[in-house]
Amino acid sequence: KQDITLGADCLGRCEKLEPGRYPRVRVDQARLALLLGEFDIAGGLWRALLTQEPGVVGHAEELYTVYRLEAALPPRKKGMVSVTPPRVVAAQRLERSLDPLASTAPDAALIALLGWTRTEQNKVEPGLADFRTAAKRDSLEWRARLNLAIDAIHRLDPPGAVDHLRVAQKEFNEMDDPARSRYCSTVGLLLWSNGRKDEARRWMDEAHRFDPRNASATLMESN
Repeated sequence: KQDITLGADCLGRCEKLEPGRYPRVRVDQARLALLLGEFDIAGGLWRALLTQEPGVVGHAEELYTVYRLEAALPPRKKGMVSVTPPRVVAAQRLERSLDPLASTAPDAALIALLGWTRTEQNKVEPGLADFRTAAKRDSLEWRARLNLAIDAIHRLDPPGAVDHLRVAQKEFNEMDDPARSRYCSTVGLLLWSNGRKDEARRWMDEAHRFDPRNASATLMESN
């Protein structure tokens, strides 16, 4: 912990010597704060960076991590038990952080991430509206396209998912493992609907490999 604190002091001096490095220094400071368990400081730094650079979606993703880790902590007051999963609590807080930014700095990736926070809370229609807006602003925005593909499958409209999946596939390497899992399981469901069950199972195996908690992949394993 002493080394981390020393590192934070060095970053502070670095910023004074070269103010132009503000964003990079703040990124490092936010990560150090999280390592020290200083959730309020880490969250504040990421929110400041996000306000300054709303087009950098990585800032919002890091902020979500702070919110989720904080939500997973044991209750501060004895006897208090939260019935809301940490991921949903984190999504609620991130939505509040992103909503005003999406209207003033309407970046497609930011709007798609806002949509994701809403679908995580089961606000399906507002989330889908965000995904459609994001895809209209940037036809290559993979978060929007992937979630619109998933919606098409849920609506029993497999053909409606095809174009969205083609676009999302081009950005597969940019996805994190849960997103890759959702992509693979959506392709699997599309293949299953076309009667190509062996291929579908292989895609579901990949979905399960990327994220063992993927409900669609787990369900197909039992069939």
